[in-house]
Amino acid sequence: MKLILSCEPEYLEEVGIPANDLEQDYLAYWRAESANAGTMSALAKRTVANSTLRQVRLGYVTLMAQMLPQVPVQGLYGRSTRRSQFEVADDILVFAAGLATSSAGQLQVGRTNWQLGMRAFELYLPDISTTHHTRAAQTYVRLRRWSEVATLYSNLGLSEAGAGYVGSASGWLNLSAAVSRSLRDERQR
Repeated sequence: MKLILSCEPEYLEEVGIPANDLEQDYLAYWRAESANAGTMSALAKRTVANSTLRQVRLGYVTLMAQMLPQVPVQGLYGRSTRRSQFEVADDILVFAAGLATSSAGQLQVGRTNWQLGMRAFELYLPDISTTHHTRAAQTYVRLRRWSEVATLYSNLGLSEAGAGYVGSASGWLNLSAAVSRSLRDERQR
């Protein structure tokens, strides 16, 4: 199974590591440390506390959150549900938000929410998809990344339509179109 892990280019530039290297380093770290931690939440806490990891801590923690819904987990009480995996990913993102002190770090947390939203959409979990896309959109709006905001608003519209909320979906899609028009008009000036 090929994992889909995603890092924000500005975050990678800040830490000075190519995406592939960060992903490989994270997977090696995860393989080495996950048996000692017991749970992904415990591993995330240990990672946050591990000051020797320095700037890559945020990358590792966000990649943990992204990885969780992609890998079936066998726990003490049997196989976990996808919904419970997203709940743990939410808990892990709380740790990540505490590490995101720069705008690049905040973008990495936003990218992780975006990835989780897309994964939830693929698994037909529209409520979870909407939650993560909304969190990502809030991050990108705060940091004035309008092109990404337009895409996220469109994704929110699709998530809401998948949940059967046609009126809300229409609102998000109209908002996406308005942001896209504004960007186009600004470029034409």
